[in-house]
Amino acid sequence: MLRWISLAAVALIVLVSAVELVWDLTPLQQLQTVLGQGGSGRREGEAAATTIRIGIASWQMDEFPWEETLRRYEQAHGGKVKILHSVLPEGSLNSVLLLWALQGKTKYDVVVAWADEEIHPFIDYNWHTPDPARRSLIINVRDYLTPEQLAGFVPAFFGGCSRKDPQTGQVNLYELPWMGEVLALNYNKAFFKERGIERPPQTWEEVEAVCQKLKGLSHNGVAVAPLAMVFAQGGFFAQNCYLPLLAAYKGGRGVTDENGRPDVSSPEAVKVFETLKRWHQAGYISPNCMVAESIEQDLRVLRAAMYPHWQSRGLWAVKDHGEAVIGIAPTPGARAAGSLVCTYGCIIPKCSPVIRQAVDFCYETFCTDTYGFQTAVSKGWADPHRPGELKGGGKMPVTREMYRRPDLPAGIRDLGQSLEKGYSYPDPVNWGQCAEILAVEFQKYLSGTTSTATEALGIAQRRIAAEVYGNR
Repeated sequence: MLRWISLAAVALIVLVSAVELVWDLTPLQQLQTVLGQGGSGRREGEAAATTIRIGIASWQMDEFPWEETLRRYEQAHGGKVKILHSVLPEGSLNSVLLLWALQGKTKYDVVVAWADEEIHPFIDYNWHTPDPARRSLIINVRDYLTPEQLAGFVPAFFGGCSRKDPQTGQVNLYELPWMGEVLALNYNKAFFKERGIERPPQTWEEVEAVCQKLKGLSHNGVAVAPLAMVFAQGGFFAQNCYLPLLAAYKGGRGVTDENGRPDVSSPEAVKVFETLKRWHQAGYISPNCMVAESIEQDLRVLRAAMYPHWQSRGLWAVKDHGEAVIGIAPTPGARAAGSLVCTYGCIIPKCSPVIRQAVDFCYETFCTDTYGFQTAVSKGWADPHRPGELKGGGKMPVTREMYRRPDLPAGIRDLGQSLEKGYSYPDPVNWGQCAEILAVEFQKYLSGTTSTATEALGIAQRRIAAEVYGNR
């Protein structure tokens, strides 16, 4: 008898493993499916529940109330939809999604991890190619949303996840936006008040004048820099320093050149390099400017009075010191030029068997506030496992309706106005490489290795053309 039981167990294991290869379900679901239960406990004649599998970046798991939101969605839909969520594996999903497409199956029906600078290389990998096997890996969300639904979003959040399809010329929307960031001027109200500064500067010329008034300030015996800026290598120099000044100096004419590449050749670009070096020489810039990790903390630990960065950095400091001390204002020059915007969204593989349901689920659950997710994005949320602790928050909601709510954090509500002229990274596919070159050539200009801003930007232009675009 024991022998037959063992053989039956082995056969069941083999069968369950085969099901896993085909359906990619959990072992319990596989067993329930093999036994004909479907995992839903439904009565005879009832339809099986639709299962939607989502992958979430590890850093996001603790930032947002995934578990609570997903359970509310399931309850609202009467058990007709089952949501499974798990942490995405580290590394690029480009090759993995291609493999899934060739197999005609996918492990995830929704991926919620990507920001602008991540989704655009993925789009480029899959659409700018003559190989049809590498095209159509992800859906065009515009095909599944109504005009009314699309009109409910803040348009700036589409900029970072839209792309013209080289095969058709149509502008496709590759992500369903659920969270944004906007570049802002985060500042210390107490330091401003101490030096008689009545309001945050609205232009970069006013920033320089405020820096003059703030110079020599100290707090608890520690020197306070007027302005925290990142001059180190990496993306923050180009994002926080170069782009906002360039956009403002160009008066809203954009941050790209005539070829659609990042502008490193205009007179305004030269003015940006010259201005930043002058501020550094004048002692306005934090001495930590070459160490990105230290600059990130300057505003929060009261070592700097102003910090141009995503609004979330200011709201981190608000959590530490309160709205009476930390203020968040639109980027200087944003009235004419707009502010840099970054989008996070959901992508849906085209080989998912539940595309329609996945789109409806993402829109209802993450993009609207039906289950409180957009409120959590902006205001944070109370983790039931950690009573009294407010987690997350400080991000930008994606729908116009949210910005009409008076209960939003003041910084986010006030920054809503700068979204109307929001712009995204120039040529996001190659933005990372361009940003690195810009930082290196600015450092060489700052140290005197390169004598003039014109010479430094000329080198940057040649390097970008050769190293990024292959124009030799």
